[in-house]
Amino acid sequence: MHMDLGVRFSTSNQNVAAEFGRAMNFWATILDMNWHEENGRNCAVQVLDGSPALFKPAEIARAQFPGSPTFQGWIAFNPRASVSSEELFLTAVHELGHLLGLSHSNSVSSVMYFLRLDGPAFLDDADVAALVSRHKLRVIAMPPVSSRQSVQSARIVDGCCCAIRADASHAPHAATAAGSCPEH
Repeated sequence: MHMDLGVRFSTSNQNVAAEFGRAMNFWATILDMNWHEENGRNCAVQVLDGSPALFKPAEIARAQFPGSPTFQGWIAFNPRASVSSEELFLTAVHELGHLLGLSHSNSVSSVMYFLRLDGPAFLDDADVAALVSRHKLRVIAMPPVSSRQSVQSARIVDGCCCAIRADASHAPHAATAAGSCPEH
């Protein structure tokens, strides 16, 4: 089924809105989906500035899972987080994956891996299977893929729902944080 999603940007940070729009465009290349900005209450997704109390140290954003009894379609960004535009984009791609029903992946190359700081990201077989069970994918011409291979969706780097900074000094690629993000 084709999706047409209205997105409400309730953020004071224009960079968050811009990078979230880029992330929506990313997902629109994978799913049979269009999106548009919806400034009213009829939105399907709301991007907002989260309360600082919502976030643990080093968390950039949080999203709701669609199965939650209190699901309202929001993604909250941490207004105290100081991240680059690329980190905002990658975080938004990951968080949208959660809204689309994807959970964290054990595959370090997956866009849904909980802590992915560099390298190309893929939708692995489990991600694709989860998407197919919930959504219609866009038809694209691809060479055959064996059941043991992953489907490359784009060359992107993943942020995390918790988007845990690399370490206390925020040095990129020095991934010292471990564990998984809480269910949100």
